Amino acid sequence: MSPDMAEEPSDRFITLMMRLRRLAPEQAAQISPSAMAIIDFVASEPYCGVKDVARGLEVSAPTVSVAVRQLEDAGLIARRAHPHDGRAVQLFLTPRGQEIYEQTYLSRRQVFERLLAGLSEDEQEIMLNLLSKALDDYEAINNSHS
Repeated sequence: MSPDMAEEPSDRFITLMMRLRRLAPEQAAQISPSAMAIIDFVASEPYCGVKDVARGLEVSAPTVSVAVRQLEDAGLIARRAHPHDGRAVQLFLTPRGQEIYEQTYLSRRQVFERLLAGLSEDEQEIMLNLLSKALDDYEAINNSHS
């Protein structure tokens, strides 16, 4: 983008998101962001299925299936037969997967506490409220088109 062009809000947001991603502690755990997204999802939705993860992360079920297999091989996720549907499987974190999830969450929290430290409490509240509103609005629109 040339310096004389006004930067669009969406371009600015993309740049900020890229900067935020560089702060992510996933690298310390040597886990890819996509693998960590699956671990995060399974931690928040224990006993979900591959299709649930795919729908929640908005990726294809085959993509999730391959990633889950890799996480399973790494000892971070396990599968269990669904108690009422023998064809379905449920995903859950192993103790090692739970440990990685908790370590990453704490590291993220520390990063974002340092990030927010430069803002007053009012500024923090405004920023978080605006981001929450934008996400809520996006999800409402996105879900209405599903």
